[in-house]
Amino acid sequence: MKDIEIRAAAPDDAEQLAALIAAAFEDVADRFGLTRENCPGHTSFITADEVRRGMGFGNRYFMGFSGDAMCGAIAFRLPKNGNSMIEKVAVLPSFRHRGIGWRLVEHALAEARQCGADLAEIGIIADHTELRAWYERIGFRVTRQAHYEQLPFEVLHLQKAL
Repeated sequence: MKDIEIRAAAPDDAEQLAALIAAAFEDVADRFGLTRENCPGHTSFITADEVRRGMGFGNRYFMGFSGDAMCGAIAFRLPKNGNSMIEKVAVLPSFRHRGIGWRLVEHALAEARQCGADLAEIGIIADHTELRAWYERIGFRVTRQAHYEQLPFEVLHLQKAL
């Protein structure tokens, strides 16, 4: 998709970002049976306060627009020991399969690289096989699978050298 515009987000964008991210992850929560009770920290339940808090910690958010419509978002953590975490890769269902997610990831990776990252990592639901395949197609490689006590699913960690 050539007509996507990617803009840096500011704290004033937190409400709009949280709404878009939650909407983009709603189908994931439904598919894997995630609720506020069994997985309150899942991205589908993100709030504007959480977005602002992340920005306060140095997380950088970007918004993708198709025309005037915000259709996607992404965040990354500033590098620590050369490693940057990619987070909240969100594309609204009606805009999927148009290359928007790929453009957002490429943008975030370039930004992370400019901030000194040598490596980017992302964590996904291990059973989300289509998403794993997508990340592998764009150059990420599985590094490990882990169980975290607070999550009702296994997390698959993937990395990409920058």
